Amino acid sequence: MTYFPMSDERPFAGRRLLVLGAGPFQIPVIERAIELGCQVVTADYLPKNPGHRLAAESWNISTVDKESVLHMARQAHIDGVLTYGSDVSTPTVAFVADALGLPGNPPSTAALLQRKDLIRDLQRTLGLPHPPFVAARSADELRRRAVEEGVPFPLLVKPADSSGSKGQSSARSAGDLASSFEVARPFSRCGVVVAETILPDDMMEVVAEALIDDGRLVFGHYGHNYFSAGGHPRVPVGEVVPGFFGDWVVDEVDRQIQALVTATGVWTGCMNFDIVVSGGVVYLIDVGLRNGGNYLPDAIHLSTGVDLTRAAISAALAEPFSVPSLHVKDSKWVVTYLVNSRTEGRFLELHIAEEIGAWLVGTKLFGKKGDPVFAYTRGDAAIGVLTLMPPTRREAEELVMNLPRWCTVTLQS
Repeated sequence: MTYFPMSDERPFAGRRLLVLGAGPFQIPVIERAIELGCQVVTADYLPKNPGHRLAAESWNISTVDKESVLHMARQAHIDGVLTYGSDVSTPTVAFVADALGLPGNPPSTAALLQRKDLIRDLQRTLGLPHPPFVAARSADELRRRAVEEGVPFPLLVKPADSSGSKGQSSARSAGDLASSFEVARPFSRCGVVVAETILPDDMMEVVAEALIDDGRLVFGHYGHNYFSAGGHPRVPVGEVVPGFFGDWVVDEVDRQIQALVTATGVWTGCMNFDIVVSGGVVYLIDVGLRNGGNYLPDAIHLSTGVDLTRAAISAALAEPFSVPSLHVKDSKWVVTYLVNSRTEGRFLELHIAEEIGAWLVGTKLFGKKGDPVFAYTRGDAAIGVLTLMPPTRREAEELVMNLPRWCTVTLQS
């Protein structure tokens, strides 16, 4: 496979690529595919989502409706299928690719990796670090198992197969589990709810983006998710790459990713991981069989020169792509920030402080003046994204601490 930098070439001219999802966080892959010459077909149940307007052909279909998406894919005569920045569509991607004989990963692999309870079972079987956990289909069973197995509180209670922090809450004691189960259950398509110990962290949450080729980890770039003080404790407001940690974390993340890839049969494409380092131990917490959201692949491209968005498109079309090395040394500092509001209203204006003007390399708003703004309790409530390139680690750390103060939103009353 050959690594291609950004250029004006259109090597995939005429290839028809189905992208599942057409929301703001799918825009980067839709735009990149079009730049590369693809005829993009989008599927998304929201007809007003912006990706539909960019596509050569669009379908208002739920991306979790496998049979309907397959029927549409046959009619569209696609050459490849992928999703981007969202977990819920990954089983459909594998289902369609398998049914049409297109490049992709086995449906059984995608189904397993979407289930948080099955991932924890596999980590336990492989001897990989994992938080103590229980899973159940009823509140009574969840409480009974947590008490009988002595799972340490507090617990994070979440649906086994949702994404974006939907349905998540914390339980400080066994008495809280019934209400937490009821919060999670409506978002669990499989009916299973997971409760796992909230691990105290040694550092900011780690985020990892990985490229898999022929069942091997061939590239990874790791950094941090960060959260705003007083904001939602499980919804990050941005990312910074590379991370503020040593090589031992990188080596351990590499080891655990490869172990999961081998055990699950992941063959190709990009993966995303959320990771906690607690008590000197690395724990892979969340696994996604797709690129990360929040424009993380764009940040990694700026940081390393490796275009993981193009890598995902290439994998979906069985086209060549390679990387210079497993990790890029001396990568550049890149910080992203999801523009957000803690209150509801209508968007009026974005204010960016002069202190960060010299480092700002990209501003993308998802809407316009007068559009509704929702309180930032989940990632899809973001108003836009800023991308900044500070020159040093010290300035990157300063940005992470101060961006919520240096980037503010005014709402119409």
